Amino acid sequence: MKKALSLALALLMILALFAGCAGDKDNNDTGNNTGNNDNTGTNTGTDNTGNDNTGNDNTGSDNTGADSSAMAKTFPFEVTNNEASIEGGTLIVGINATAGFKGILSTIFYEGNDDAQVLAWFDEGMVSSDTDFVMDHDGACTYTFDPDAKSVTLTLKPGITWHDGAPVTLDDLVFAYEIICHPEYTGPRYNEDFENIVGAVEFRDGEADTISGLALSDDKMQLTISFINFKPTTLVGGFWISAAPRHYLGDIPVKEMADNDKIRTNPIGFGPFKVQTVVPGEAVELVRYEDYWRGTPKLEGVSIRAINPDLIATAMENGEFDVVEMPTTVYNDYMNPTNFQYIGQLATVFNYTGFDLGDFDLENDTCVEDTTKKMTNLNLRKAIGYAVDNVALGLDMYNGLRIPATTMITPRHGGYQHKDLEGYIYNPELAKQLLDEAGYIDVTGDGYREDPDGNELIIYWAMMEGAGAETIAQFK
Repeated sequence: MKKALSLALALLMILALFAGCAGDKDNNDTGNNTGNNDNTGTNTGTDNTGNDNTGNDNTGSDNTGADSSAMAKTFPFEVTNNEASIEGGTLIVGINATAGFKGILSTIFYEGNDDAQVLAWFDEGMVSSDTDFVMDHDGACTYTFDPDAKSVTLTLKPGITWHDGAPVTLDDLVFAYEIICHPEYTGPRYNEDFENIVGAVEFRDGEADTISGLALSDDKMQLTISFINFKPTTLVGGFWISAAPRHYLGDIPVKEMADNDKIRTNPIGFGPFKVQTVVPGEAVELVRYEDYWRGTPKLEGVSIRAINPDLIATAMENGEFDVVEMPTTVYNDYMNPTNFQYIGQLATVFNYTGFDLGDFDLENDTCVEDTTKKMTNLNLRKAIGYAVDNVALGLDMYNGLRIPATTMITPRHGGYQHKDLEGYIYNPELAKQLLDEAGYIDVTGDGYREDPDGNELIIYWAMMEGAGAETIAQFK
């Protein structure tokens, strides 16, 4: 029986964030909603009430105040093998894709995680990051910041080539900015980060032929990017760093680029492996790039195949893949594999509960609190935080693969996480006390509390669609 090298298990976080504001809902006070977010650096309010996280880490609290990671499943992050190394070989990788991957093999245009997984094998950014996702100097470029000038200067290391042998230059990064900021760009990348580049908006609006905030040296090995506002996120990589080969894509109209064969079936990058063949939506065969700038890869190649998530566990048992991401939804049926092993890593996403505290002022781009909305009562929000047993939810609903959170910063961003925060521990008696203090009393004797004015208290709770959504809604 074939022995699998590893099976990656995604451990998603749950986080309850009790602050924020909602958009215009025609004055319909709907209470709160539950959703998810992968922007772990955003804080939308002043109180982080509630808790719930997940995964393979050492943070969080259970209902007794103990470390909740002790109640979560833990997995090694690495695979060790005492057998002799093989020479070359092709790694067979499975991609979790219900309907096959889309095959938009460009960092500028891709939309789904399946395409991102393929891209990671043959392309990479101009700047690399450390384990806290902060830029370091180990990638293709080094960098220096000038906060006074509101700029960053990138310097490209020599000798890096695209898979067709052409040299990589920082003009290729300029080209990427020009694509994304082009009026006919159809992809999902353009956002306020690009609008923060000097001259980007003028370029997008057709008022300029170039982006004035991109200053390229004559040898195209150094690029200074000037920002309108020098934000804290800029220091940790809050700007675009993925290049696009101008010599290869430059003759394709931007509006047609995402569907071109040079993106779909014959893409190039400057990563360790280069694309050999693509079967759209089904498979990608890659071979090692002998001239890879970090050194020739030891593997001869990588064979990537899409597989329906319902079939992954059986495929691993049959030895069809070396590496694949296991859906957490089927873990309960495959807790003790015999011919493959799990490795795990805490994901950088979380689920949260957001309360309706007001409306969003589109004209002034700001949240406006509406004190007539019931959820502006702090003790009511706190009571809900203490009333939900997120530890039990993680154990019972997710087989211990999720644990309570104590902060919006995930343990994967350990250098920025406040590890001493306790979070909201399940405490129904404290929840009742908080409601009493806020004036939410059962005045009619029917077992349900009324609001401070004696009126019926109704909270509308919206849940995102997804596996187990109804069960989780009933649990909460």
